[in-house]
Amino acid sequence: MDTVIEILRMCRVTSKYRGYFYLPAAIELALQFGEEPFRITKDIYPQLAERYQVTSYAIDCGIRTVIERCWLNNRELVKHILGYDPHKCPTNTELIEAMVYYLSKQSCH
Repeated sequence: MDTVIEILRMCRVTSKYRGYFYLPAAIELALQFGEEPFRITKDIYPQLAERYQVTSYAIDCGIRTVIERCWLNNRELVKHILGYDPHKCPTNTELIEAMVYYLSKQSCH
């Protein structure tokens, strides 16, 4: 998930945030679903909570914090990844789904 880390770095988000590790892991799991629908709170968070020995709530908060930092520090990049201007910080699900699409589009080129 080097590309996700690269995007986080472009948003001036560092490893001091726990979500710095959670977000790429969440995207990696989401990519495994391929065309199948997934539910972030039922399919992704519990697996990450087990992996990192924390609660699903901690995963949710960590990812939300990182997304908020990205939104504050590099809104244009976030808008580019989303493919539209949401006028407010995207939700965890919004950005994870957008990142999955963005990464799959990048791998096609």
